[in-house]
Amino acid sequence: MNHSRNVFLNLIGVVLLCVTANITSAQEEGNSRTYKSSYSSVWKATVQSLVEGGDSIQSQDKETGTISTEWFVLKEPLIWSRGWRVRENILIEKVSNDETKVTLHLLFHNKIRDDEWRPASNENDYTEPMKSTFFEDINKRLGK
Repeated sequence: MNHSRNVFLNLIGVVLLCVTANITSAQEEGNSRTYKSSYSSVWKATVQSLVEGGDSIQSQDKETGTISTEWFVLKEPLIWSRGWRVRENILIEKVSNDETKVTLHLLFHNKIRDDEWRPASNENDYTEPMKSTFFEDINKRLGK
């Protein structure tokens, strides 16, 4: 009985260590994450994440830390439903030699029945899953 209890407690300890390691590797702050990695490593992971995720990069400037993607259609408009498209603007900033902050701004447009795209709110079903996937992918590429 004591052996089972010790194994169980050790297992809980290992799980807590893993969770703590992941939390400290990327500090959350709204649309930003701070990674415990160099600027060059985070830049490379971010670009790889975008390209391998199917985004077309419109512009990038490593010196200023800015990346913008082309518009990506999430959903075509149908007769009685809204179409959605998104564009990502990213800012990567060196905090220290081993910390780098990434800020993601998602710009949404939508259209209904006509051919004109209009600015749309970030309060939609796409924002949170996109942010989560974006930051998690960078974290994985950094080996965190």
